Amino acid sequence: MKKALVSLLVLATTQVFAATTIHGTWKLSSRECSSNAPVNDGLKIEQDSVEITYAPDMSFLFKSQIGSCKSWSTGTYALDGMKLTNVIKQSQSCTDLTPAAMDITRNYFVAFADEKNAIIVTTGPNAEKVCPVSDALISRYMKQ
Repeated sequence: MKKALVSLLVLATTQVFAATTIHGTWKLSSRECSSNAPVNDGLKIEQDSVEITYAPDMSFLFKSQIGSCKSWSTGTYALDGMKLTNVIKQSQSCTDLTPAAMDITRNYFVAFADEKNAIIVTTGPNAEKVCPVSDALISRYMKQ
């Protein structure tokens, strides 16, 4: 019973924060696989940067710099409770000569610890790119 009450409180708190905190720029602060296996993609949190900006008009801009490679993606998003859906419409990386049009939908679970801290959980094929099969990728972001 106590666990259910705590879960309900966390869910209710997340719902309150979700409406007010998604807008803004979020910088990746840490990542881990749910099994504690190392994240296998070469990203170094202290040296590289990953950030995403969610605008009130339901658009987003994702930017990263891993080593000397800068990349970006733009698109739209929807937040339905704790389910965050990003639809990538255009992207460019350091290996692309011009931006590429696309239509890729990615779903995440998002929880807001407070106004400045969010946890985004990635599962399925997108998590399996960097974590062992059936693991989730747990990413922590701080609002800038």
